[in-house]
Amino acid sequence: MLLLHTLRTQIEYTERIAPLLADHYRIIVPDLPGYGRSSKELTQPYNATLFVETIAALVEKLDLKEITLVGESIGGTIALCLAARMPQRVSKVIAFNPHDSMGSLIGGPIGSVVSYVGRYTEQPFKLEFPALFRLILQAGFANNKNLSDEFVEKLLTVPSQDERFPFVMKSLMKEASSWPQIADKEYPKIPDSIPTQVIYGDKDWSPSYAFEQNRRRLPKHVRFATLKNTGHFSFLDNPAGSASIINAA
Repeated sequence: MLLLHTLRTQIEYTERIAPLLADHYRIIVPDLPGYGRSSKELTQPYNATLFVETIAALVEKLDLKEITLVGESIGGTIALCLAARMPQRVSKVIAFNPHDSMGSLIGGPIGSVVSYVGRYTEQPFKLEFPALFRLILQAGFANNKNLSDEFVEKLLTVPSQDERFPFVMKSLMKEASSWPQIADKEYPKIPDSIPTQVIYGDKDWSPSYAFEQNRRRLPKHVRFATLKNTGHFSFLDNPAGSASIINAA
């Protein structure tokens, strides 16, 4: 299994769900480009193509085959695009709350403002105070108790050790439109031979039209389901429910 985290998180995002999957899969969890302990190069835009091509190169480098692709948010979009680009290596795909609409990259009222302002300046990402950062993340949870102080601390300390990280985030905000664009291009290419599921939390922060947009955009064989009492960060907000869907597949 290739397990892919969300925007603005890192490999620790999977710490609650990975143990629930380990009896069934060998699990590989990379830090996405620019996040966590990954390098933070500023020689090209942090757009959707960079993320998809980087993870595709990882798959090729490790010569992974018969992969179960599981991702959340931008990780879900990457998983769906990989199925379209390298179907010979993929056995199934489960995408949770994929980010592939024209809504802001960060949801919630405060997150939307940060997403907009962050297109023009890196300053919002230099001033991530724990209380404010936690408030932004809480918009992606149905139950705020599932967002631990320890996890917030990891997100604030690990990537911020690199002074280039705010510029990575600024580039991401500028390239927000690249996610629906790559979805429009790649999703229709997912072959019928790859079982594919798209799962939305009933309290996901995606725009209301995102679900129906993907029903039209994705091939007819793709199955849709909803996780109740679950926000955008389902791997932390409802790891048991998320893992149940994955293991059942």
